Amino acid sequence: MTAWVFLNLRFAKGGWFGPYESALLQAVQKYESIAEAAKAVDMNYQRAWNNIRVMNKQFGAVIVGRRGRGGGAHLTPKGEKLLKRYLKIEREFHQVFAKELRYIGKFAGDDPNAPVSIPRRAKAENK
Repeated sequence: MTAWVFLNLRFAKGGWFGPYESALLQAVQKYESIAEAAKAVDMNYQRAWNNIRVMNKQFGAVIVGRRGRGGGAHLTPKGEKLLKRYLKIEREFHQVFAKELRYIGKFAGDDPNAPVSIPRRAKAENK
């Protein structure tokens, strides 16, 4: 399949969660470091920290925790649940609409037999 859909969740009270936040959380989970996670998703360290602060505030809980001073980072249980649910929604969406996504890809002139190129934002998912 060559067509991709990225889900951006917008909340009635304000705030959002989407592919950039998902990729950042996946990278934190993989590398256990905000600096390494930021590099993995082509984001500067300050922007990664800002995104984490925004997530912590909008969800009213710590999503990414730190392991002391300079000791790395980890997803908290709430962060793990948030990421797991978002990825489930994304995966199920693509399963339900696979036929339509292939059609739109062909309609756009994509080769349905071409190897799938994972968009940069989604690469953190591949562990």
